[in-house]
Amino acid sequence: MRERGLPVGVKEGKVKKAKIEITGVTDGEETRMETVGEYKWDTDTHWIAYTDYVGNSITRSGIYARNDAMLLHRAGAIAGDMLFPPRFDTLSRYSAFAVETDFVVHTHRYEVKATDSRVEIGLNYTLTDKDYRHPIHAMLRIVVELHG
Repeated sequence: MRERGLPVGVKEGKVKKAKIEITGVTDGEETRMETVGEYKWDTDTHWIAYTDYVGNSITRSGIYARNDAMLLHRAGAIAGDMLFPPRFDTLSRYSAFAVETDFVVHTHRYEVKATDSRVEIGLNYTLTDKDYRHPIHAMLRIVVELHG
């Protein structure tokens, strides 16, 4: 996999249909989600958009992944922005089903790999509540397969 830049065969600014698989482990609990969405490459950013359905709840998510950091933006039942720059701490306000809290996000590992038909994002991070009492350790892998 190439480490940087535009996937071969993808024209800058063109929106493509994508199959998205998100797997993770959060404090030992495994999660897996498959969905469809959209992908676009623009200048130096992989733009990924999808909708997450959990029961009757709908969350629209956008991932903006560059080589130096990733932003996860959510709006809907789950809302908030989480910035993942490697080896740095950021503050995130997160709300889910009328419960809102602040977290410190520390990104331990972040990487983006791209081929002609696939983008893979790997992430290891820790979320800590504002009082530093209950750290949550997480690993996330996002695979985007490009179509059309």
